[in-house]
Amino acid sequence: MRSLLLAFSISLVISHTAHAELPVTAVEALDLKSYVGRWYDVRSIPNRFQKGCTNTTATYALNGDNSLRVENECTLNEDGERTVSRVVGKAWVKNEAGSKLKVSFACLFGLCTELAGGNYWVLALGPVENGLYSWAIVGEPKRKYGWVLSRTPTLSAAAMTEIESRLNEQGYDPSRFASTPQEK
Repeated sequence: MRSLLLAFSISLVISHTAHAELPVTAVEALDLKSYVGRWYDVRSIPNRFQKGCTNTTATYALNGDNSLRVENECTLNEDGERTVSRVVGKAWVKNEAGSKLKVSFACLFGLCTELAGGNYWVLALGPVENGLYSWAIVGEPKRKYGWVLSRTPTLSAAAMTEIESRLNEQGYDPSRFASTPQEK
């Protein structure tokens, strides 16, 4: 029994390691006009800059120079007080397909620097509804960060099943993604 358990454990490690070596790939084409607007963060890999956040949203708007205005917002509950935290930044398109962006919140007087930006790749998109993508998976090449975004505060079980499949295809472990509370 021990040898069977050991063999199973080793195969899991090998499988996970091989899976993680798959390259992360962005979608072949991103229509920025169908991407702009408000998104709800429904699941994400926990990170320091969203610690304690609920009701997390991201709102994107096109700038005149083919970049995007990015506004992230969340509710923090600190010492029984609910406060809204908001940060505004900029995203620059880094590939012809429009699906690889560099996002920075290092801004002063409305001017943002790309030098302090992070990779923001759109890895998968849900169907277009009313002219807008219905959900999106966003990540980056090292899989340190990841988000599942939706136009609504929740997603159907069928959509989540598809999203988990897409995460696996990208070499992400879906169990690393925690649900983001979207309180009413």
